[in-house]
Amino acid sequence: MTIRHLRVFLTVCKQGSITKAAEELHTVQPSVSLTISELEKHYGIVLFDRIGRRLVLTDFGRQLAVKAQEAVEAFDEFEAFAHTAEEKPYVRVGSSLTIGRVLLPELFLSVHSTHPEIRLSAAVCPAAQLEEKLLAGTVDFALLEGNTSSPYLRHTPFARDRLAAVCAPSFPAADRLTLAQLSNCKLLLREPGSASRDFIDSLFALENLHPEPVVESASNEALLSLAAEGEGIAILPQTLAAPLLQSGKLCEITLENVCLVREYCIAFHKDKRFTKAQRQVYELSLALTNNKTF
Repeated sequence: MTIRHLRVFLTVCKQGSITKAAEELHTVQPSVSLTISELEKHYGIVLFDRIGRRLVLTDFGRQLAVKAQEAVEAFDEFEAFAHTAEEKPYVRVGSSLTIGRVLLPELFLSVHSTHPEIRLSAAVCPAAQLEEKLLAGTVDFALLEGNTSSPYLRHTPFARDRLAAVCAPSFPAADRLTLAQLSNCKLLLREPGSASRDFIDSLFALENLHPEPVVESASNEALLSLAAEGEGIAILPQTLAAPLLQSGKLCEITLENVCLVREYCIAFHKDKRFTKAQRQVYELSLALTNNKTF
């Protein structure tokens, strides 16, 4: 049975006549009669009593007419909402904290100016949460630091950066440290689940090291301030520490035989099918990452 069957049934109810219903529906009488017959046969019910040339709804037919009206109205609401979604498409972007600070303001401005019909929202959170959102489908794609770990996600690298171990010039640490030596120092690290922390933890894990940081924070600025005050060694994106390094408030420690370069990527679920609007924002995001320093 289709929504058309219900519309024909309701028209016959309103007109009280197959002939008049056919006229309103701009169709022929046999087509209307066949539709009513299909309904009755499909459900094994009698909708109308044929009294002379008149059609009279049965008791069950009257009850079913109420339900049919509700179903048709619900379908019409569904169609209206679906058309509204096409007119004002919704795109959900995920971003890590560092990328969000640099890229999201420009992305929102660009979308609003070039595609004002698109409703754009963003979720800014640690990398682990972004992967969960991608897998759950609560964001359409995400910009994050490092690569994704799930086999169900696809990622495309778009930039690289380098982490730096930094501390105050007065902090009691050598200019060069091994990873084992670093693990015994007072460390100021990002919170677990962040991309920076995951990257650092993976480096320590390769050498079976399990340091316990003295401070864990979601704020890069707080960690830089603590490092500048001599509270420990922070490991953060070099670009964020650059101003304090140039001013002499911080100095960089060289880590022996350790590569602190990592990639930034744009990721989405491998089964994701982009709408036109989602594809437009995805491509705009990639374009905005060119020559960006994160």
